[in-house]
Amino acid sequence: MDSKTLNIIDANIDRALEGLRFIEDVCRFILQDKELNARLKNSRHQIINTIKLLELNRTELAIARAKGNDVGSTILQKEEFTKNFDDLLLSNFSRVQESLRALEELSKIYSTNAAKSFKSLRFDNYKIQTDFLIKYKKAKRMKIFNDSKIYAVLTLEGSKRYVPLVKSLLKAGIKVIQLRAKGLSDKEILKIGKKLILLTKKSDALLIIDDRPDIAFVIGADGVHLGQDDLPVKEARVILGHEFIVGKSTHSEKQIDLALKENPDYFSVGPIFETNTVPYKPVGPSLIKYAKNKTIPFVAIGGLTEKTMHIAFKAGAKRIAVVKAVCNAENPEKAAKEILKKAEKLVK
Repeated sequence: MDSKTLNIIDANIDRALEGLRFIEDVCRFILQDKELNARLKNSRHQIINTIKLLELNRTELAIARAKGNDVGSTILQKEEFTKNFDDLLLSNFSRVQESLRALEELSKIYSTNAAKSFKSLRFDNYKIQTDFLIKYKKAKRMKIFNDSKIYAVLTLEGSKRYVPLVKSLLKAGIKVIQLRAKGLSDKEILKIGKKLILLTKKSDALLIIDDRPDIAFVIGADGVHLGQDDLPVKEARVILGHEFIVGKSTHSEKQIDLALKENPDYFSVGPIFETNTVPYKPVGPSLIKYAKNKTIPFVAIGGLTEKTMHIAFKAGAKRIAVVKAVCNAENPEKAAKEILKKAEKLVK
């Protein structure tokens, strides 16, 4: 095999291994996903093993590289320096797949088995990319959720008020918003949801749709919140997919235990205090104390305002839902800012 061919093989092996190593480190240190990390590590080892089918070793390739003159090494594109982290991930997946395709084509000349192996590795990487992006998108959404101390629930009678209200809440710094519009038609909810998702995405905030995984999917929301009489979590995931957040309402210790068996991404507990937004009796802060010992995050809801929120946080809540405190405020932005400021002081 001549040195020029060795240079091509060497360049593509390096690109594939470097791309895999970068993605592997993201799985290891950011996603902390052992299963994906193991699959990526296995891919790297298989590439090295496949080189042997070409009757080559890394030393031969390194020697060929040292002798070669790579005119592409000094060519830089502006795009290489303007990527965000998401683009960086996608470009490294593409880098791996393109390199494996080049190795597959070149190997056809020298080893059918090597060509088949590189092809198999390429298709494996497509599947890894799909699985990775699902988990990565979920992880990004859950980080926003977990970092948020205030979860705003919108319940308005006039549909025209939703957009200005959400603009105010986002400006105040609210990062999780639930659209609860039980009195509106599906068509109206869809119309409002499409407007709201544009606003929340620009602010790196989450939009959760109450009750309706189908509408959440259609508008590209970040998730759905399910009540006790809604679809089970498993069925909601069939509609939405696993990259979306699915929450579950609970109103008792028994309901919390049953909800956890469904494996939601979070659950709500309440109503903590008297409220007319839900038809349940107040459960008080004792349910928060029960919920705080569970393994998944929860949000306390029901009758929580700037004056009562300290009780929920003292009982062990890390985040609370506010409804009327922002929806009925004369100045929603100011009200939300004051609630956020107080929450920051109360949550350690």
